[in-house]
Amino acid sequence: MLVTLVVCGMFLGSLLPAFGQEGPVGILYPRESESREVRSLDGVWNFRLSPVNDTAKGFTDEWYSQELRKSGDVIPMPVPASYNDITEDPEVRDFVGVVWYDRNFYVPSSWEGKRVWLRFGSVTYLAVVFVNGEHVVTHEIGHLPFRVEVTDRVNYGATNLITVAVNNTLYESSIPQGGVTNITTDKNTTETFMTYSFDFFHYAGIDRPVTLYTTPEVYIDDISVITNIESQTGLVEYTIVYAGDSGDIDDLNITLILYDRDDQIVATSSGAKGELRIPDVNLWWPYLMHPDPAYLYTLQVNERPRLVWFQKGICNIDTNGYNPLKVIMTRDQTFFQFKMFIFNYDYFKYFILSVQVNLTLEESDVYRLPVGVRTVSWNSTSLLINDKPFYFRGFGKHEDSDFKGKGLDLSIVTKDYNLIKWVGGNGYRTSHYPYAEEIMDFSDRQGIVIIDEVPIVDAKDWHEQLLENHLSSLTQLIQRDKNRPSVILWSVANEAATSSSGTEIYFKQVYDHVRSLDTSRGATQAINSDANGELACMHDSFQAQYSDVISVNTYEGWYSHTGQLHAITNNVLDRIRGFHDMHDKPVLVTEYGADAFSGLHVGTATFSRWKLTLSTPDPFPRRTATKTPPPWPDFHQREELAPLSVNAGRIRQGVTTQLRNHAYSKRRDLAIHQENPSHAAQKPPQEGTLLRFTGILQASQKTLLLPRPGKSPYQGERDKTMNFQPQPSFPETVWSEDYQAKLMSKYFEAFDTVRREGWFVGEMIWCFADFQTQQVYDILEFTPIFVSLINQEASVSPQRLKAAETAVRAKAHLTQDNLQSDVTSFLISINRVDGNKKGIFTRQRQPKRSAHVLRERYFALAQELDNATLPEDLTPYVSSMWSQTRVNTEL
Repeated sequence: MLVTLVVCGMFLGSLLPAFGQEGPVGILYPRESESREVRSLDGVWNFRLSPVNDTAKGFTDEWYSQELRKSGDVIPMPVPASYNDITEDPEVRDFVGVVWYDRNFYVPSSWEGKRVWLRFGSVTYLAVVFVNGEHVVTHEIGHLPFRVEVTDRVNYGATNLITVAVNNTLYESSIPQGGVTNITTDKNTTETFMTYSFDFFHYAGIDRPVTLYTTPEVYIDDISVITNIESQTGLVEYTIVYAGDSGDIDDLNITLILYDRDDQIVATSSGAKGELRIPDVNLWWPYLMHPDPAYLYTLQVNERPRLVWFQKGICNIDTNGYNPLKVIMTRDQTFFQFKMFIFNYDYFKYFILSVQVNLTLEESDVYRLPVGVRTVSWNSTSLLINDKPFYFRGFGKHEDSDFKGKGLDLSIVTKDYNLIKWVGGNGYRTSHYPYAEEIMDFSDRQGIVIIDEVPIVDAKDWHEQLLENHLSSLTQLIQRDKNRPSVILWSVANEAATSSSGTEIYFKQVYDHVRSLDTSRGATQAINSDANGELACMHDSFQAQYSDVISVNTYEGWYSHTGQLHAITNNVLDRIRGFHDMHDKPVLVTEYGADAFSGLHVGTATFSRWKLTLSTPDPFPRRTATKTPPPWPDFHQREELAPLSVNAGRIRQGVTTQLRNHAYSKRRDLAIHQENPSHAAQKPPQEGTLLRFTGILQASQKTLLLPRPGKSPYQGERDKTMNFQPQPSFPETVWSEDYQAKLMSKYFEAFDTVRREGWFVGEMIWCFADFQTQQVYDILEFTPIFVSLINQEASVSPQRLKAAETAVRAKAHLTQDNLQSDVTSFLISINRVDGNKKGIFTRQRQPKRSAHVLRERYFALAQELDNATLPEDLTPYVSSMWSQTRVNTEL
């Protein structure tokens, strides 16, 4: 900082502002203010896939050194958006590896002398960013923001080039986990195929906003607030972290002003750490829990350099007998005028001497943060907001829409929040990854309560690198969302496979890490095991043991006891009671539901379990090319077995030929045809072979993505006559809207029962809207003992079977020898037809019957628990007697 001071040859010394030391890097959302400018880099970028057989080519050939169009063909690609569904090319949709984006942008000349930052809301999965041909930042883990300072990398008043390489490849240590395998195409070329067990499509790309913004040289880097209530007074405990070139000065002039909704000042403070007190505070309440929900204050933080004065403002200077010399400073932005009053006590005279000081002084920084005052607490039976019991009326959700995939679309977001409030919902879980900050802003402003989840879904095989990435994702998420009043629980995982060795140590570190970062909120994770299964395998108990609130996923009537509506209520009660009895903690159901095709009603669907008979005694002949069968694969290797995927009605081979042939040859000596029990070379069957499909129908006339009767389900095998024997259709048939609605009502009975027991704190249907998934065709083989054990361990959802395999195999001590015989169950599962259909809304946000059923349920709960007013259109007019009865009931 340059200071020039001239006053009649008198030198007063250097005047320096006071700065603090650089703190931890913050990730404050870019907001414009008097000191900050924000420019969006969203729009249409240039896009290119790397060559399939050389995904590193862009790095070796330095594509980032010039515009992409100069080194090859490009196509337009919108940002933000997932790239997968933008084109009609399956190569783009299913691509595995590195893709490239670039665009030009301008930096105004007026930004010179300020700090310039580049920020990405999210890039999935790994991003390598270049500016003007120079590498500036690399970030791994999608769904979370990152930034980098580019002050010295950009050209001011001129064009600049930004290039981003995005790698969507998942691996055993990525968040979430995945893998790749190679398959041989019809053209005898090798294609890389992505494998993952989580049940949503792995969309990738620059899927959230890209911004360029400025800060002063010394800037507000981070703000942390924790709110509390003391009688009618609201307390806001704050910590401000600033960064920049601090020099040797140890202080800043930080002032804080808290404004209410009407822009009236309600509290002020100063200093980097302190407390604001708000008399007659307006609390932040969830939607329908209070007549005025989601009340937000605005915290304005001002940071500016402070001038340091010698001798507390008095300078003793030789004035030829006139004493003392008092220096008084007034400030008008960066121009300072000093008035020196020279007193002569003998004659009581004074002279005014004006001194002009020219300063190159850092600009003040101003940042405004929305703040909601509320408390969150819990005990063995309750979850409380502002000391009042809170009951979740919620959903599981996804960031998912036509064309843009997981790309941020504010029109979809706005529609979703209108629908959430129309249904009477008050919260949801960000399944199964952090949602965009713009989405979270909606929750803060509209009173929708959030369980904030990291991208750990269906995780297994615990190891150090996975833990490092897991903890990093939690750190980034909590740093991003720590000030949001809508967030009341951190979810550390969804349906983790916790039966493997090392689970307790792993999850203890995870929960300890969360609590080291934030003690004002609870921690949980969504569990899919039942309580009896946890008792049988103590590793699973650690999921609930460390949780403050136990979150349970259960699919009675769908994945378990399919179609048996009469068995749902008691089974659900047994499961969730088991968790509370075991751990003495409040329990929340975070997933339940059933798939339903929009427009599909009673009598048009076929039950999803089929019996298969084959007309030949040797349907899987031994292949002569395989003289010695390979070793039976360990179940830990299942992620290397790519599932057979369905593509335009055709079944594509996704399992390595060697393993596939070995699986078929194992059946040569098994009796799989009930009509031929006397075949000499075969053992008698125990129960025959079941071919079970979950997810088998389309409501329209599209190609049925199943092996047709009379054809082999395996390409390359000789034809075999198949006699499918479906169970008959009847009312409330699976896959119909009617079955989905009836299943929900059976869960409601269970929920109301445990609500009366005083420890059940919420229900979240899976899910809000239909969403896209990968194309899955899974082959699973079990011994009889395996089948009996797996029914105990993984009766909830098919995507959990792989995790259960590991647990059951360890329990049963299954070895190479006992896997070679008695393999009598052959399970094929097509889980999805054009995505997951469990939404109460379609992917286009049109309501199914279940949306209306849930709306009546949620508003009834809101009226009962929070005395909410029912909407006039909740129930259509039927008759005067019916309407009067409902009015009397409501009163």
